[in-house]
Amino acid sequence: MKLSIITCTYNSEKYLQQTINSIINQKLDNNLFEHIFIDWNSSDNTVEIIEKYINENKDKQIKLIIKEPKWIYNAMNEWIINAKWKYILFLHSDDYLEHNILKDYLDFIEQTWNLDLYYAKFNAVNQDWKFIYNAPNRKFYQKWLKKWLFWLICYINQPTVLHKKTMFEKYWYFNENYKNSSDYEFYIKLAQNMCSSLFFDKTVTNFRYHENSASTWKWNDIWTIENIKILNKYYWIERHFYIFINYLYRKLTKKS
Repeated sequence: MKLSIITCTYNSEKYLQQTINSIINQKLDNNLFEHIFIDWNSSDNTVEIIEKYINENKDKQIKLIIKEPKWIYNAMNEWIINAKWKYILFLHSDDYLEHNILKDYLDFIEQTWNLDLYYAKFNAVNQDWKFIYNAPNRKFYQKWLKKWLFWLICYINQPTVLHKKTMFEKYWYFNENYKNSSDYEFYIKLAQNMCSSLFFDKTVTNFRYHENSASTWKWNDIWTIENIKILNKYYWIERHFYIFINYLYRKLTKKS
């Protein structure tokens, strides 16, 4: 089983070395994975860190491309097209993997008949590497993605997902019109087509929340507007319940 790991970077020097170290510390044969970087013309030391990684690991398949920024989903789509291997993992430049987890993950795929999509648990950490919480609440043990579940929540943890490349080629790429919600729409699209999936009951990724993360969009108006657009498109009736639940949540947590 071979894996393409994709990391998008922009002025990522603060956390990038830990991301890279988490790949180096995986006990995978070098011919079983490639690591692809796409950088949006960083002005800090990001490119130097990546080039050092490449130069010190010439036995590994590591690639770097530098291009004008067009937001993260454009970068992800570009490298989906260029990725060589069967499964794709998006490892963001401020996140890092659990020690030696990829071997277990790939072994699990081989033992379960190479389904379309696998997802798992993650740890949320803050900008100081301190643990916030573990996300085990996505334990929907099922063979097929269920579209009706997505109207309320995207129960798939995107930072932990191994996507079969053919799913993008056959059904959908990430919608570049969204800032933060394209992965949500992508999973709904896969569910419409009854793509097979399975939960891997281990923590795979440490997902970092900090002020410069794209994930800080999640509770602002843009994130809400994007999700309502998706609900209007795929869940005409359920969207009213979503709007009420979102309003109630923001009131209770005093988020604006």
